[in-house]
Amino acid sequence: MTPGKVSTATDNVRQLAVAFSVTGADSRLLSTVSDLVSEHAPEVSGIFIEDTELLDAAGLPFAFEICRTTNVLRRIRSGDIEQQIKECATEAEQMLQQTISGTGVKLSFRTVRTRPSAAIVEAARRVDLTVVAASLPHVMDTRRGAGAIVHADTGNVVAVIDQTDASRHALAAAVRLAKTRDIKTHVIAVGRTHPGLKRLVDNIEQQFGVGRETIFALYRPEFGEILRLISGLRASVTFLPFSLLRSAPERINEMNEHLQCPAVIAK
Repeated sequence: MTPGKVSTATDNVRQLAVAFSVTGADSRLLSTVSDLVSEHAPEVSGIFIEDTELLDAAGLPFAFEICRTTNVLRRIRSGDIEQQIKECATEAEQMLQQTISGTGVKLSFRTVRTRPSAAIVEAARRVDLTVVAASLPHVMDTRRGAGAIVHADTGNVVAVIDQTDASRHALAAAVRLAKTRDIKTHVIAVGRTHPGLKRLVDNIEQQFGVGRETIFALYRPEFGEILRLISGLRASVTFLPFSLLRSAPERINEMNEHLQCPAVIAK
């Protein structure tokens, strides 16, 4: 593949999943979805995750919430939590509809009740790209209605890759998105052998036209080390291959805890 043909790896992207939770609709999540849809015109599947751990905690007899304005403690009732979750799901679906409005893209939306990591892994297993919200979302005010998407993408696009096909798809999509936004692509190359890591870095330069100065080679890193480097690179969106998550779903929890930008998982 030559730099002029970077798009070939993403031309086959037809299915895009977007994962939502009770944290709300992140403006950066939706702007990422908007850009990916404009590039690839995929089918979009919205997935709202009803976190079973949250629901279980709400049912405990000693579960309380505190009002931020009055500092008054109030017992949490499961029925109230259920209603709030339904309202969040409705808002998420409406925001996703607004985001892809006028594109002609086929949209579906469903609610699942499970652990977030399990839902995200299952979605990533089924579709080409899965978009996950940041851990510290800029929750959008739905009262502003349509046009509420805020482009808060002032950082870089970061792609984490290994030697799998999923990595090539992740990097190709990252390069395309960076060109759309006119910002830099930084690549974190992960290798299990020094010769393999060198070949990987060489291929990134030759096939994707990414400059050596924006490639970071990591030999057998811990996942936490990768996440810390992503944060240091001021990522506005991060692309990762499904291969890094398939065998270790708990890494989804690490991403949710540490990443401050949307993540796109490529299959």
